[in-house]
Amino acid sequence: MIMVTHDVGLKAFAHRVVKMADGKVNKIITTPPQARQNIISSLNKRVEAIHAGTNTAQLMIREGINTPED
Repeated sequence: MIMVTHDVGLKAFAHRVVKMADGKVNKIITTPPQARQNIISSLNKRVEAIHAGTNTAQLMIREGINTPED
């Protein structure tokens, strides 16, 4: 799947990030598998807590995944 976005907060979910400048590939960044797994695991835990009713914070996707402040 290819996702095109200006939302840099979503890049942690990608296997690879291709940065473009003036219509050309500027840089290709590979996301470490453990970093991807950590962000996905964190998101899954938040979603499960919201469904269970133990977390009343909103899950917002606007400028990336916003984590609640402790």
